[in-house]
Amino acid sequence: MTHPTTTGADAVDQALAQGIDLDGSPIPAAKLELYRRVMAKEAQW
Repeated sequence: MTHPTTTGADAVDQALAQGIDLDGSPIPAAKLELYRRVMAKEAQW
């Protein structure tokens, strides 16, 4: 069975949700928390 590959904005969203930066390194907790707060506020609009 093959697994579909996620690309584009969906891949970025998945990586960020897992706390992984685009280069594959972990995102520092403080930056990840800021990102999540900003995204939550954006979703309220």
